[in-house]
Amino acid sequence: MMKKIFSAGAAGIFILLSACSVPSYYTEEEEEVPENIEMEWGEEVPLPSLNDAPVSRAQINEDEEGEPEEVEIWYSEEEEDELLPYFQDAGNRHRYEEDYSTRLVYGVNSNDIHITLNYEAGDQMVFGAHDDVLSIGGRPVGRDIQSGPITYTFHANGGTYSISYSEEARADTDVHREQIKAFLQNSG
Repeated sequence: MMKKIFSAGAAGIFILLSACSVPSYYTEEEEEVPENIEMEWGEEVPLPSLNDAPVSRAQINEDEEGEPEEVEIWYSEEEEDELLPYFQDAGNRHRYEEDYSTRLVYGVNSNDIHITLNYEAGDQMVFGAHDDVLSIGGRPVGRDIQSGPITYTFHANGGTYSISYSEEARADTDVHREQIKAFLQNSG
């Protein structure tokens, strides 16, 4: 009898410890994404407002030494409260992070991607590589408009931002420019 009680108690402690070892950032509220990024990146990364598009996934991609290299945030058209079934398993999340040299800081709540935001420290922008260069808020912004997503690239806050709007979202270019302009006017 004592052996069964001990086994049940040990199993309970194991389950409790296992639950504690699951990173909390997978279930954090979307409002905490900037703080989670700052904690993982090591400093604040200012993020533009994208008209209340809900965050689906936020991750920090790492270089070969495991150091933060790029912030990537994916936005969906509609808010999803639950992780995708694959990412509900902690082992699958860990495999994803290992396979893609990344650290998830929020989600993965949807594969229906509406907008993608990337940030890299430093000036990674090459203006000759874009379809055209616009002046938005008095600053140069590269724009790529060929096929698929429309992408805007600009330098601010000591880094390079790239915002890609899906084919469905690309028609509203005036809104895109206003979002970028508002961000650039409040950025360093």
